[in-house]
Amino acid sequence: MAHRKSIPPSYEWVNSLNLIDVVFADHPKVVHLWHELYDILIQVPLNEQRRQHKFLELLSEIAQLLGYRKLTQTDMDKFYSPQAHGTILELQWGVQTELLRVLKATESLSAVPKKIELPPIEAQAGPTIINFPGSPELR
Repeated sequence: MAHRKSIPPSYEWVNSLNLIDVVFADHPKVVHLWHELYDILIQVPLNEQRRQHKFLELLSEIAQLLGYRKLTQTDMDKFYSPQAHGTILELQWGVQTELLRVLKATESLSAVPKKIELPPIEAQAGPTIINFPGSPELR
């Protein structure tokens, strides 16, 4: 229920659907509704209205089976998702898409040294100072 309208579907929601055949093996109507929903989910393009209706049927049957007789399909169809969550997802998508574009267009990251050669450490009193290539010399 908690993930029923998450976009994209959460891993928990997908895992829950994939467990229906086992968890509800003794309840053929639930298994049958799940198989009908599965047939809708694998179609391209997805018929969102059919998916929503079949999913509500499945949730309703599970609710009845578990003793939640006062839980209506209208209650199940309600879902709160603040605008901020959608905004964050859009921003993350944009950043990831742009980063992937840049990385694919970059042949190498030449600013990163492949190997840092350290000077030999000599026995001396006091702290050892290591100067890295390109860094200002420390005194």
